[in-house]
Amino acid sequence: MKRINRYLIGQTCPWLNWDLLLSQNPPAPHYFPKTALTLSGKASFLETGKAVPDSTQMMFFLQKQVFGYEIYTDVRGQFNCPILFDFSGTDDVFYSASHRGKDIRGITLQMDEHDTTYGFKSSPWTSLEKEDAYGKYNYQKKIINKSFSFFAQGKASHDSIANPNAAMEDELQGADITFKTSDYIIFPTMPELIREVLRSVDYRKIRGKDVIRIYTTGRRPTNDAGPLYVIDGILTKNPVTFLNLKPVDVLTIKVIKDSNKLSRFGSLGVNGVILVRTRNWPRKQAVSRENTFTLAGMSSPFIEKPGSMSDSHRQPSMPDLRPCLYWGPHHVLDATGKSIIHFITSDDVGTFRIQIEGLTKEGTPFSAEDTFQVKYYQP
Repeated sequence: MKRINRYLIGQTCPWLNWDLLLSQNPPAPHYFPKTALTLSGKASFLETGKAVPDSTQMMFFLQKQVFGYEIYTDVRGQFNCPILFDFSGTDDVFYSASHRGKDIRGITLQMDEHDTTYGFKSSPWTSLEKEDAYGKYNYQKKIINKSFSFFAQGKASHDSIANPNAAMEDELQGADITFKTSDYIIFPTMPELIREVLRSVDYRKIRGKDVIRIYTTGRRPTNDAGPLYVIDGILTKNPVTFLNLKPVDVLTIKVIKDSNKLSRFGSLGVNGVILVRTRNWPRKQAVSRENTFTLAGMSSPFIEKPGSMSDSHRQPSMPDLRPCLYWGPHHVLDATGKSIIHFITSDDVGTFRIQIEGLTKEGTPFSAEDTFQVKYYQP
């Protein structure tokens, strides 16, 4: 292995410049590693391209983390919101905007920090004026498959699909009003269903605009800001999306109007929350994911010790040029205030940085930074 490695280091190839790698002044990376996530960018109107008004309130809700953040824009429509609780993997972020108590529709975001977000395609508020063709086909296919599977199953069929709104309902400490369509005669449209049987919810058509209001315990409803809708686990603030549902497809509608519960969602849920579960919720392709984008979280822990699986199976003919030698976000100091870590270096040489950030028991943040040198040794 040593002979092969020494031979490779002495060779030249068009895709690997060892002189550059071994130099003391390597080129600076385009994006530096981050130890904290932020949501920063600019909010503007989709049609005109103009920035939203100064002091527009932006609300971001991380659906898997079930946690929301609020921030205000400046005169240029820019915002910078730190994510307090780190996570790994990805999460779907729903965003909403309001100005002086009025919901703002038709906005789009231009995000900064390209290394912390990826696959971002923002979309304005839209409504489904007609059924999605693929969603309808997929739903019918599931019904047919379920019907034929009845004869092949020995046990009685039952609803084994988990409630897609369970996490949201649990965070809100349960619903205040629960409506089951099986207890009533099916109404042809959602506006009729709201008027006749859905208590504490009001529907009006004001100047050609659909307005839905929930009479919460803490504030008087307005015509300018509506509730938050959670339809099969998907968030929206657009009443048209809720009104376009067919009552025959709805299983349950749950209403949260207690202000003490709604305070957990801040301004996003201050006007109430409506949780809807439909019969065809697995066909999420048919539901418009309005004002939602994907946020990439922190990198998963990278801890590689000598003799580990990855070290023993590494090919000796392939140079190891990892930019990160060790990443452990969950270290706890012992009683003496010390912690010991073990890691192996890569085939790269030069100056490496050690960055440490943490919190004391009292919640005081601290940080430290140091460097160490890795040199090529030839006996």
